[in-house]
Amino acid sequence: MIKNKWAFIKVNESYQKFIFFALCIIFGCIKILNLNTPLFWDEAWVYAPAIKEMAKDGISLLPHALSDSYSRGHPLLFFTTGAIWVKLFGGSLFSMHLFALTIAISFICTLFYIVKKIFDSTLALIVASITLVQPIFVAQSALDLPEVFLSLWAILTIYHFVRQNKIYYLFFGTLLVLTKESGIVIIASLLLYQAISFCTNKITVQSLKLFILNSIISFIPMFFFVTFLVIQHHQRGYYFFPEHIALLNFNWHDFQEQLKHCYDYLFERQGRLYITYSFLILFGLFYKPIPMVLRLFLVIGLVACVKIFFRYWTLPDWVMILFIGVFTSIFYYIMHVKYAVASKQAASLLAILFLTSILYLIFSSVNFITARYLFFLVPLMILYFSYYVKESLRFYAFLPYAWTVLLMSVVLYGIFFYSNGLGDDSPKYIQSVKLEEKIVRYLEQQNIRKDTINCAFTMNIALKDTNMGYLSGRFFANTTGELNKNIKYIIYTNIDVDSDSLWIKGSDSLAHFHIIKKFDYGVANGKIFMRNY
Repeated sequence: MIKNKWAFIKVNESYQKFIFFALCIIFGCIKILNLNTPLFWDEAWVYAPAIKEMAKDGISLLPHALSDSYSRGHPLLFFTTGAIWVKLFGGSLFSMHLFALTIAISFICTLFYIVKKIFDSTLALIVASITLVQPIFVAQSALDLPEVFLSLWAILTIYHFVRQNKIYYLFFGTLLVLTKESGIVIIASLLLYQAISFCTNKITVQSLKLFILNSIISFIPMFFFVTFLVIQHHQRGYYFFPEHIALLNFNWHDFQEQLKHCYDYLFERQGRLYITYSFLILFGLFYKPIPMVLRLFLVIGLVACVKIFFRYWTLPDWVMILFIGVFTSIFYYIMHVKYAVASKQAASLLAILFLTSILYLIFSSVNFITARYLFFLVPLMILYFSYYVKESLRFYAFLPYAWTVLLMSVVLYGIFFYSNGLGDDSPKYIQSVKLEEKIVRYLEQQNIRKDTINCAFTMNIALKDTNMGYLSGRFFANTTGELNKNIKYIIYTNIDVDSDSLWIKGSDSLAHFHIIKKFDYGVANGKIFMRNY
């Protein structure tokens, strides 16, 4: 006899695995339909051409294996892995994008496995399912960009650190730092976690020796990164790419603005606002392991930090920094020391996720940032919030599943009916590609390859390189991003708008030019102007 009328909704582990793999298969089949599309944005500008060049000229992790214009000072593991793929499966558009999809499916399966091992299969299904429909993941899963690749090594590094599998940690940690410089933030987070754990436990001579030994082991992957930098300095004359160093910005006001952009994107955009609010409300009301007074204090404090730091509530800078610093310390102590979850590995993982998110946001806020750079934090944020939501809703087995389905529905609705994003963090980048294909076909029909054409970044690449997949014949030699008196045609799209063409937006009239053609594909649109003679 059923004692709980909702018990029949409880899903056992076998069904959870089946649901997860079914979702992966559906996802993969849908993505395969678009794998033959032309290259887009940074994959067209740098990554795909660099992978093909390395496959042709020789595969190596040494800095001189690629020209500066392609490597841009980054470690080369992503490029070497891609080059091996091209050697094995060819460099067609379908093959290049299948490489990205293979990495993405490997990432989501690894995420499911890790969460299942550390927590349980229910949380694993929740986290993997929500991540699977995130617009940034849907987009990145078929683009030759390193963020998902980096995230794969990052979660494996953290996992084996938590499980204390030192050999595997060293292996995956090394792969992590040889993928991109931002990998060092994960290593720094692990070292910070060790330091905090050491300080919050009873300190003895033995614990000090163990702390020093573990810290040395945790730091070892950095030795390979430093070795790469030394070789790069010898071969190139610099440790870090000078253009990237020039983009570092430590101005306090700019840092706040950049951090606000990162915060908005990570916690509010693409439907993640509902995950954030779910955590704040459900944790505050129902998470029983922490007394309600403390829960409400933490929720109110988190909201206050956002209001104060982003100057909705104005305070002197020193008061702001003091308040946020003190509250962050209190939050960490309550959540991850005083009331840490019972499982030691789960407690360690949640604490590391919290520290990594803070350090990664700070790192991103002093660097040049585009939305796709924040992908790594998205599954971390989903895991952290989903754990506390699931535990807060545990009084009915069906509620975490209902919450997951509702969230997935909201995100999918946003993708199909609400989102206007056309960049490489949105599934609608496909509409950008289709629009540019239409424009290129029109220009080829008009046979104007010798005329000077003004266009923004993505159109410039599409017209200049036959390997990008847009051109059916010869390339257009006279394209430029600058406006001058020699320009005969101007191409404007709402995909990427250079500063020189921003003023054209929304206008069909242009001094000395007349419009000759308009284009639309979904939410993407463009137009071509021709000079009056």
